[in-house]
Amino acid sequence: MEKTIELINLLVKVLEAPEKKELFISPFKKIIWNEINFDEKDKWLDELFGTLAYDLDYYEPNEKCRAEDKSYYGDEKLTQTIISAFIELKKGRVKLPLKAESFL
Repeated sequence: MEKTIELINLLVKVLEAPEKKELFISPFKKIIWNEINFDEKDKWLDELFGTLAYDLDYYEPNEKCRAEDKSYYGDEKLTQTIISAFIELKKGRVKLPLKAESFL
């Protein structure tokens, strides 16, 4: 559960510091792709975070670059995507840190 909290805290930082969000998205994806291995009972977390990491690959802060491909999205959808993940975590009875709760 410690890694889960670390991942949630990285997502909170993305929402708290929009000007530095890319500094927190990259470590989030690195943990998901390279470091974390959930227990069998927590496979739903693996799926949730894996899907989120995949979705974050399509975040593009530059509007001109987003125009090149319709699958890229900007800040508004990034915020919605992270908040949706928080909602799913809460539904799964994960105790969210207060800072994460404040975005719900």
